[in-house]
Amino acid sequence: MPPAHDSRPRLLICSTGTSIAPEGPMRDRTAEVYRQQTLARVASLQGQGGNWLAKVSAETNSLVQMQAEASDEVILLHSDTVDGLICAQVLADVVRREVGPQGVRLRAVTGLDAKDPVAFRREGVPNLFRILREVCGVDALAGPRRPVLNATGGFKSTVPYLTLYGMMQGIDVTYIHELAREVIVLPPAPVGFDYERLARAREALAALKAREHMPRHAFLDLIPALPWEERPYFESLIEDFVDGEVIASAFGYWLQEVLATEQAQVLIGPQVKALLTASEGTVRRRLEELLLRVADPLWRQAKRHAFQGTDLVVYKMGNTAERIACILRGSRVFVCLAYADHAVYERELPQHQQAGFDVTNFVPWTKESATTAVFEFAYEAEDEAESLKAQRASLEAELMRSIEREASLNDAHEALLVTHQSEVGQLNQQVAALKQVAEHMARSHAALASYAERPFWQRLRRFKGA
Repeated sequence: MPPAHDSRPRLLICSTGTSIAPEGPMRDRTAEVYRQQTLARVASLQGQGGNWLAKVSAETNSLVQMQAEASDEVILLHSDTVDGLICAQVLADVVRREVGPQGVRLRAVTGLDAKDPVAFRREGVPNLFRILREVCGVDALAGPRRPVLNATGGFKSTVPYLTLYGMMQGIDVTYIHELAREVIVLPPAPVGFDYERLARAREALAALKAREHMPRHAFLDLIPALPWEERPYFESLIEDFVDGEVIASAFGYWLQEVLATEQAQVLIGPQVKALLTASEGTVRRRLEELLLRVADPLWRQAKRHAFQGTDLVVYKMGNTAERIACILRGSRVFVCLAYADHAVYERELPQHQQAGFDVTNFVPWTKESATTAVFEFAYEAEDEAESLKAQRASLEAELMRSIEREASLNDAHEALLVTHQSEVGQLNQQVAALKQVAEHMARSHAALASYAERPFWQRLRRFKGA
């Protein structure tokens, strides 16, 4: 979540379409004709006066409603097409002259083609996320400006991706419906995710990024100690592509970019250094672990703690008292304050703002600065415990599958046994019936034989008598 009081000037990042042009896309018009017609439309609406900026394009309407001013900077994200570029260029000129912001930049996003869903998913979304990461920075709280994503203009298919990016990065997303007059602000949701679990997918995501697409089983096989019941969790990182292969999902693309980010440099202020010196045992180990982990961009995304009343960024490990309050600038994390007592933290932190710290006297803190063996053992033991926990879960899952297979085989065996017994019973009945027929035939044969042995005159007399 962003700090409660973020006084930085804004960086307004706008998805941009062709609403500023007459009849939208260029279609069969030449580039020069398209440009002149667009300029003529802008001039015509401006000449009508009134609230013409609300009519000329979705982008200008939203910027006016957001009260964009000269101190704001605007980035127009447009499709990598001729008409996309022309509309963005005309729009940039209107923003500078009529809306207020003077710093307007254009960025082309290759693959933003609503007519080609395969290219959109395979190229458009990754390129969109890459550019957003470039302009917003590794951490949205670390740059000189406060990013705001304006999803009003451009392809509507980009809206969910911009919203997801804002949600995961702690960036506000704004949108104005064409029938509404007020800006809808979608603040970053308090989304949490399992840092330790997702970190296990580093190798799989790196391989998928290098290959672009791969078989589903190949991706999942690269995640170590993956129990069967955890597969749906990691399948959120991928989506079906073609021929049984998968590509990274929107969440997977975002995570790929975060995991590819280098570790930040951590610097600590005088209060943090003094608290470390005065601490010992478990408290010191937890504080040092916070300092070690805060260098990881993925960990920072997962462990950011919302606190009202300060613009310092707060991180915590979990259900422990230890907290650190930081300033993020580019690839550096300045740890201004550290707390071992939760009551002191809640009472004193609101008294501090970023402007009150001189970071020039902060000193670097590295893993080697920690208290040697105790810290190393505790940290490695925790990692080993997590690994053993995952292995145990995997073995338990395999045991359950074995039990299920055995039960299934037993059921099949019992079913075959019942079928066999039924067939044997039927055969026994058939044999008994055949025995009766054989006995009857034997008696008939004996009677015929006895009759045939009598003298002819006896058989003839019996025949006449009959």
